[in-house]
Amino acid sequence: MRPRPAGRAAALLALLFLLAAAPLAAQGSPWVPLDDPRLALAEQLIARGEIRDPSPMVRPFRRADVVAALEAADTAPGRPAGRVIRRLLQSWRDRADTNRWLVEGRAGAQAYTTPRRDLLHAVPGENVLPYVDLRLEAVYGGLVAVSRPAIEPRLSDDPDWRGRRDLRVVGRMAEAYLAWQGRFGGAWFGQLEQNWGPVGVTGIPIGNFAYARPYLGVQVGGRTVRLLAQAGSLRDETDSAGRVIKRYHFGHRLAVRLSDRLELALWETTLISGEGRSLEGRFINPASLLLLANQYGEGDPGNVMVGLDAHWRAGRAVT
Repeated sequence: MRPRPAGRAAALLALLFLLAAAPLAAQGSPWVPLDDPRLALAEQLIARGEIRDPSPMVRPFRRADVVAALEAADTAPGRPAGRVIRRLLQSWRDRADTNRWLVEGRAGAQAYTTPRRDLLHAVPGENVLPYVDLRLEAVYGGLVAVSRPAIEPRLSDDPDWRGRRDLRVVGRMAEAYLAWQGRFGGAWFGQLEQNWGPVGVTGIPIGNFAYARPYLGVQVGGRTVRLLAQAGSLRDETDSAGRVIKRYHFGHRLAVRLSDRLELALWETTLISGEGRSLEGRFINPASLLLLANQYGEGDPGNVMVGLDAHWRAGRAVT
């Protein structure tokens, strides 16, 4: 009996994870979430040229990578930026233990004039509501596990929220992922907020105004050449005939750093949908060029976007 497409896709996903993880051996580090209140200080230091950008045009970056950038910066006592750098280092620097864990909580209030995260399509609705989250983090060598459940009543007012609205206490998983990281790349599965594009602008290929979805991702390479590929399933839809439409999202990004000031990247994303669709191999393949394999190849009716971006540090504080 021939394996079904879904079975082949699941086997391929497992194989990608094993191939990416097996040869790697290094100390893992969680990603800095995009809603971390300390991130704005780090982004300001990057924009001013005080520290190098750990991953141009891709957010989030790993905590270990931004710590390395902070450690390489000028922290002279007389410089205002030096004091900020030392504060961030004290806050973000991990213990040297190979195995470590962290429990961190936040509680407060969300005050907003619109409940929608997509500010370009804001809707009215002023309110002040409580917010609570609990971050659970564990690192064992190159293995990283993070889980952050959040109680967020604002969700009931957000028209983009696809969950329940009939409860006073509404929650979501702000982060939930398992990753294996090493010297030449890594692999991860789970959900965390991402943005591909200029800092402060919602990315076109992947933006952070949407709620985080689970993806399987693979990254290969180092600081000079990096290949990032990820695949995930979206929420099923129902057409006018009552048929269930499966939807999947894929993304590839190849970045090449030509110098300390210039980085070029080619990216592509595709959305496929249809009755009975699955995570098909040619879309999951991290080394495949989707435009060639799909649009100009098999001709599958997928929605493919292709883009080129350049990150140029023209001066110390000009990017």
